Amino acid sequence: MSDVKLPSTVVMGSVMKPRNTALTFSSDFSNLLEGRVPEKTNEVCISSGLKAKFGNNEKLFCAGMVESSISGDYLERDYRQGELKVVGVVENDLDVLYGNEYWCVDYWRDYFGMSSFLLAPAKAVFRLKKGYDGEEVTKKLGAQYPAYRFVDPSKAVKESVSSVISYVKLALEIASVATLVTAGFLLLVVALLTGLENKHEGKLLHTLGIKREEIFESYGASLLIVTLYSIVAAVISLFTLEVAVDSVIKESFSSSAPFRPDFFPPLVMVALGLFGLVVALLFIRFWVKRRNFLSEEEKT
Repeated sequence: MSDVKLPSTVVMGSVMKPRNTALTFSSDFSNLLEGRVPEKTNEVCISSGLKAKFGNNEKLFCAGMVESSISGDYLERDYRQGELKVVGVVENDLDVLYGNEYWCVDYWRDYFGMSSFLLAPAKAVFRLKKGYDGEEVTKKLGAQYPAYRFVDPSKAVKESVSSVISYVKLALEIASVATLVTAGFLLLVVALLTGLENKHEGKLLHTLGIKREEIFESYGASLLIVTLYSIVAAVISLFTLEVAVDSVIKESFSSSAPFRPDFFPPLVMVALGLFGLVVALLFIRFWVKRRNFLSEEEKT
């Protein structure tokens, strides 16, 4: 079902989906905006987020699997449909269905005919408020209730995300090293071409009595502009790539963790770029100092 694109007037709930994209259930009517609290099993309230999707419909239809069985090589599932009456709206931007505390059991048993034994809860999902550490909470609950097993699913997700990020980071580091080596070589080539292409300008400046130091400054300024532009463009590209990779990973693992950029690769890139610039400037300085602008070859 995760690959099926649902219509805008259809929502689906699943424990495997994040809360902000799945239909959930609640019995908290403290933020009731309009209507009343449900009294019957087939009466529910909806969140303001659902009202924005469904409009002012007084009736909703729900469907769910009530039974599954194996028949030969096939798995047969029995899906049934039920009708719900909307009696109120609760303020909430998420997709939430509101009913009495035992609605999830009573409705499926009385209206769908599902066995009470199958409806007996064996697991529970606790959603923590912002600021609480899931690992610490599971440790405390495990110590207070040793007969039950508490698990923080976000921990496994974080470990999976960290593992994927480590491989992606390794690939990026290898690509960065290759790119930096290539960039360093190209920087030296640009430095050489700067001197060769501008040798006539250098000869003219030398003929006008301009000192070699000032000629070097002229060459160095143009090389500095090109290098700084390249460093800024490379850093922007790297941050853009980090944001894109982070977005893809979060979408793949349904993670809502904040984006935390890694400043180490950009700093390394800046440091190596400046180091390459210094090497290139030393090369230009040596070339200008040793260059014989009045040689017979240049006079031609």
